Amino acid sequence: MFAWPLGVASFVSATRGGRGLIANAMCLAGGGVLAAVGMVVADSLYYGSLHWHGSYPFVSGSLTFTVLNNLSYNSQHENLATHGIQPRYMHALVNMPLLFGPLYILAIAGLWGFLRSGRSSCVGMAAAGSVISGVALLSVAPHQEARFLLPALPGLAISTWRYVNLAPRVFWYVWIVFNVILFVIFGGMHQAGVVPVVAFLGESVWPHAQCRAVGSDALCSAGGSGGLELTTKVFLISTYLAPRHLLAQPNEVAGARVDMVDLVGLEAEEIRDIIARSVRINATLVPKEGELVFRRTADKRYER
Repeated sequence: MFAWPLGVASFVSATRGGRGLIANAMCLAGGGVLAAVGMVVADSLYYGSLHWHGSYPFVSGSLTFTVLNNLSYNSQHENLATHGIQPRYMHALVNMPLLFGPLYILAIAGLWGFLRSGRSSCVGMAAAGSVISGVALLSVAPHQEARFLLPALPGLAISTWRYVNLAPRVFWYVWIVFNVILFVIFGGMHQAGVVPVVAFLGESVWPHAQCRAVGSDALCSAGGSGGLELTTKVFLISTYLAPRHLLAQPNEVAGARVDMVDLVGLEAEEIRDIIARSVRINATLVPKEGELVFRRTADKRYER
């Protein structure tokens, strides 16, 4: 969405430099195919549809085409409705000023100057086209989050650098205040509790655990000979996808584990039903320091 104007500008610039049209087209197509294949393979390995083996045939499974899956998912209104529906002008009139503030205003002023004079460099036109095309294409989908527009920053910076020296001093005061405010909001306040919560839960991931039964419940702590499976189920509501790698829990080792369940987009009744069906512990038990309360669900299996 943001990159194709830059590719077109590079192609035109190379053609003007004396290289043949066919040679440039082959270089552009070859580079695009290599990049696409690399991204498809990387996505397939990451999402687990493709598996790497140390010997022949080396790989097995299927490929994951993330871009096509993204287009398929976002083309269905009912899917977007689970995340929230916004007006299609949200990106241009709200999210762009929210993210980039004075830089966005400077870019609009620069675009207006170009339309009046018709003079601009190839690089500046490509950068402006990158921003305009990206915002326009993203605005087609009615679900519009500000974070989707982060790839617009390079294009904004490149398309406005010529006007920086022309900006009045008040622009820089506003620019500093704007970035300090956003640094505090997005860097320290916006969903700031997610990472500390995951880090806290990671402290309860033990490679080996021991438990002592108290009725149908158990008080468990780190240590012992292992062999027990302890699961802490955590429900996440109205947050971004929590970074599970911070738990640092091995995939195939028995012990204490944390299972994070995302309930984003579900209705209140669905959330209540899921929580009601989950395992509940005896809240009257008083664990000692270093112990956690679990409910015994099967032989050597405990959950909370």
